[in-house]
Amino acid sequence: MKVLQQDTAVSHDYSGQIKSTNAVTIKPRVSGEIVEKYFTSGAPVEKGQALYKIDDRQYESEVLSAKSNVDKARTTLNNSLVDLNRYQQLAASGAVAEQTLTNQQATVDSNQSSYDDANALLQKAQENLDDTIIRSPNSAILS
Repeated sequence: MKVLQQDTAVSHDYSGQIKSTNAVTIKPRVSGEIVEKYFTSGAPVEKGQALYKIDDRQYESEVLSAKSNVDKARTTLNNSLVDLNRYQQLAASGAVAEQTLTNQQATVDSNQSSYDDANALLQKAQENLDDTIIRSPNSAILS
């Protein structure tokens, strides 16, 4: 065999992966099974665009239950306010003991607290329901 002198390209093969420096992991805030996908892989998406929907039946039920509890707490609070108003009128004429008025004021305060708690639970239930739609954290191309 004859020896030839010529330029030869030097190449090396390596196994590896290419990963974007701007990769974002998307995680749901609530648990559940994904029931819908709103994008196609490789398609561009805008910030805030819906990507996935998690089964929201249990979260809808929690919102309905929380709304019912708010209504109950509001009714109880309103009833105790009406009673307080009556006791205040009766106390002004000396027809009811001061202790009865004080007890009714404590009942109103307690019912107000229960109403506020019920509203907070309703807000949390609504936020959980809203979180069943997973949205894009920024504009990007999905893969």
